[in-house]
Amino acid sequence: MASVTKEGGAVFGAEEVFSGTLHGQDLTVHGGFDGEVELKGRLRVTRGGRVRAKVKAAAVDLEGEFDGEISTETLTVAETARARGTFVAKRLSVKEGALIEGAVNPPGEGRTGTALSAPARTSPAPIGGPTAGPSAPAPSPAGSSGPGPEGTTNPGPDKPKEGTPETPK
Repeated sequence: MASVTKEGGAVFGAEEVFSGTLHGQDLTVHGGFDGEVELKGRLRVTRGGRVRAKVKAAAVDLEGEFDGEISTETLTVAETARARGTFVAKRLSVKEGALIEGAVNPPGEGRTGTALSAPARTSPAPIGGPTAGPSAPAPSPAGSSGPGPEGTTNPGPDKPKEGTPETPK
C-alpha cells in the first residue's frame, strides 16, 4: 500500500504497481507506476523501480527503469538507471554507466536537441576519433597530376608512372 511521508510525499512500495494520473508534491517509486505524474516537487524512481509515464516535476532522480517523457528543471540519471524516451531539463546530470535512449532537450521553443542511444560516458570522446592529431596530406586520387604520397609525383592520366613500360596507343 502507498504511504505518505511526514513531508507530504507519497511512497509506492516495491511490491506495488499503480496506474493512473497523480498530482502532488513528491513521489518515490520503489515498485511500478504507469500513467501521468505532475509534481510540484521531486519524483524519485529508485533502483528496482519501473515507471512508464509522462512526467512534469520540479526535479527527477532516476535510479531504476523509466520509459516515457520527462519535463523538469533538474534531471539526475544514476549509474543504475535505464531510461528511454524524451527528456527536457534545464539541468542534466548523467552518471557513468547510466543508459539513456531517446531525445534530450528536443528541438522546439528555441532549444536544440541531442538524440542519444548509447551508455553515458563521463569523459569526452576525442574529437576526430582515437587517432586525432596531425595528419599527413592525403594522396592524390589515382590518375591525377600533382604530389603523391611520400613526395612522389603522380603522372597525369595520359602518362605512365615511372618504371612502367609505355603501352602503344
